[in-house]
Amino acid sequence: MTRITGLVLAGALALGLAAPAPSHAQQDKNVLVWGDTLPAGLDPHAIFDVPMQFILLNAYDTLYRYMGNPPDLQPWLASGHTVSEDGLTWTFKLVPGAKFHDGSPVAASDVVYSFRRLLGMRRGPAGAFLPVLKPDKVTAPDAQTVQFVLEKPYAPFLAAIPLVAIVNEKLVQANVKDGDFGSAWLSANDAGSGAYKLDPATYRPREALDLVRNKDHFKGWADNPKAIDLVRSRPVAETSTRVLALMRGEIDATDSYLPTDQVERVECFASAFNYDGFNKVILKGYVDRNPGPNPRNLWGNPADLKGYAYDLAAAKAFCDKAKAEGAKLDREVEIHIQSELEQTSQAAQMFQADLQKVGIKMKIVPSTWAQITTATGKPDTSPDLWVHWVSTYFVDPENWIGQMYDSQFFGTWKASAYYANPKVDELLRKARSTGTKAERDKLYQQATSQVVEDSPDIWVYNTIQLRGLAKRVQGYKFSPVGGGGDLRWMSLSE
Repeated sequence: MTRITGLVLAGALALGLAAPAPSHAQQDKNVLVWGDTLPAGLDPHAIFDVPMQFILLNAYDTLYRYMGNPPDLQPWLASGHTVSEDGLTWTFKLVPGAKFHDGSPVAASDVVYSFRRLLGMRRGPAGAFLPVLKPDKVTAPDAQTVQFVLEKPYAPFLAAIPLVAIVNEKLVQANVKDGDFGSAWLSANDAGSGAYKLDPATYRPREALDLVRNKDHFKGWADNPKAIDLVRSRPVAETSTRVLALMRGEIDATDSYLPTDQVERVECFASAFNYDGFNKVILKGYVDRNPGPNPRNLWGNPADLKGYAYDLAAAKAFCDKAKAEGAKLDREVEIHIQSELEQTSQAAQMFQADLQKVGIKMKIVPSTWAQITTATGKPDTSPDLWVHWVSTYFVDPENWIGQMYDSQFFGTWKASAYYANPKVDELLRKARSTGTKAERDKLYQQATSQVVEDSPDIWVYNTIQLRGLAKRVQGYKFSPVGGGGDLRWMSLSE
């Protein structure tokens, strides 16, 4: 055993909590200043992380969409769907009247192109579909109908549909260069139909982007007659700085990691993390201990799953045993943190102190999400440990245990533990192809028990998200999918 793996702080399927803060200096009555992080680029088929969810939710539409908390999957661009008895053929009917931001209609051919583009690029959220869907099996029988024919039954298919933004085929195709699927252009432009239009002239990667309300959005605005006309996304580099900016009235919303005060597969690491110390003291009880990879309030978890406990004596014994078996624990272990997120530093510092007590030297390496996730693409460059969340991209155990611990996903950031267990692979693949939820539940429970026993990661908490909002922000609606970044429901008081 020679590999150390990740420290996973959260699987976020939890209650939303907005933390109001005073607002003093806003100058524009119907302009919202959003202080959360922007993704590294704007192409929704190229990037798969939480900041991209903000772009996906607001600038693009999807066939189905998650709404509310707990999240409920509802038709969006599609009016509904049917599925064949063998679970292979899925047919979606589009709603009439949806238009892209350039005024052209959203047609079934755009949906076909979007899925084929995603599958061809093999990036972003493509991993959820690549094992079961070939590009030529996405077709449009007519202008309002889209059909998918899967290679094999895939129970999470509908749950994963909201991952895929529908893009304007003609617009993207007109900007393809050297077979790049138009990604260079789309990484700084807009080809969507969503409730807000991106303003490319204002875009500075990771620094600034304006979003202008799409008054012609197909859902209309009757449910929010005072909707915000202009949103200025102006990321503030660190969480603590965002809070100060909120208090001064410079921004209207922080990120959702508001501070609560204003592995080598060896059990030595899992037993050396002070779960209660971090969850109850540092985070002041705003989180719930999560003993395994799935959020504990999601189906697919064994009722008696306990996980690992903080026990330094046991940790030392496990470490000594691992060393005797040849584990290279005499070297300095590195843990990579996301410098802009204070919780990752707090967790690493606490872990570093406790590991020192059991004879393990650990170095904290400041980094960024983009740098770390790039490094996780190969086992020889993946960090020893890194502190991260696996958020709710879609609501199914597949989002967590399925894509984290099936070896077919090696090379993606979710599978950065490079954990391989043929028994778990078999259970997870059977769970995907099994029709009933009851059968899938049993298989995921078995897989979860085995993964926790093997301890490829350290699972810490299931979060209650904390986002600071100015008092003038009204209509904020939280959903774990997207972390409460859906702008179409918000308004600003006078």
